[in-house]
Amino acid sequence: MQLTKTMPAALVGIWGGEMPPAPFVQEIYLTHFQLAGAIYVDGWGAIAAEMKTGDLLNLLREPENVQDRFAIQVVDAERRKLGYMPRRMNHIPARLMDARKLLYVKITKVNAPELVMELDLFMRE
Repeated sequence: MQLTKTMPAALVGIWGGEMPPAPFVQEIYLTHFQLAGAIYVDGWGAIAAEMKTGDLLNLLREPENVQDRFAIQVVDAERRKLGYMPRRMNHIPARLMDARKLLYVKITKVNAPELVMELDLFMRE
């Protein structure tokens, strides 16, 4: 008896000559946190006043940060710095980002005058 390898072309043939459908892309909720360091960002109140609950924000890794090698900056679409993910909870998200996983946040609460922003962290699969 001779074993044969399954060829990728055989799998394509199952789908009628086309590539199989892409898997369903979903967002995975990871955690909730309050933005840290807003008090140190010049013009934070004006930037935050433009934002509302449900807005998406981006994350930027800062591995060269001398204060925290797991630092993750929270920025808007224009890459304006808003603050940081708190140090007490950034280790695992930083490692996920270093592994090229897509992480982002959604605003759940924003109060510009009081320098308060709460965020939900998600990973897209």
